[in-house]
Amino acid sequence: MTENNKRWLAWTISVLATLAISLFFGVQYPIPDQPSEPVEPIELGANFSNPIDIEDSASAAAPALTFQDDTDTGFWRSAADTLNAATGGTEQLELDASEFTVVPPANFSGNVTAGAALAVTGDTTLGADLVLSSQTLTVTTAGDVITPTGAFVNLNADNAVTCTIADGSTAGQILILYNDGDSTATIEEASYNADTGGDISFTTDDSLILIWTGTLWTRLTTMISN
Repeated sequence: MTENNKRWLAWTISVLATLAISLFFGVQYPIPDQPSEPVEPIELGANFSNPIDIEDSASAAAPALTFQDDTDTGFWRSAADTLNAATGGTEQLELDASEFTVVPPANFSGNVTAGAALAVTGDTTLGADLVLSSQTLTVTTAGDVITPTGAFVNLNADNAVTCTIADGSTAGQILILYNDGDSTATIEEASYNADTGGDISFTTDDSLILIWTGTLWTRLTTMISN
């Protein structure tokens, strides 16, 4: 118990005692003055036996859970199963059962690792290098299937082969193919769902960028090494 709490407790006891004496003797006695300092905020412990139920509406300008002398910074619930955070009266984060949303432009000063889909709808400033998930596949046999698990695939062709690509997982998926091998790799259009304008062959250090439309892989560009 803080000193301020003790003062308020002593005041409460003295008020009750004064009222009791006044009622008993039928004489009105003056109520003691309140303590000069306001009641301090209650410190919440780390664990609770029951959840805290916060009622009434809240918003970015007036979050439900705030800080002393900073009432426009904190957390609130904008809808069922949706947690929001605000600073300075402006919403910064929203978290629900399906996604985590950064509302204003996000500035990443360190490395960013995305284990799943990373969707950016606003400006994003990266203070460090942007590294695409790297996947190395060694194609050795005609008909080998390239199944991309990331945005960048190193084919590493060790002999001249003709291969194919598995369907994409999401419309708009970008795939970068890079041949780091010593031989030529050929992507045969007739063997997979593609609209690439014919077979594509690339030698060492050549790259190919494709986009999955939902039904077909479409070629965006081919970069030929010097």
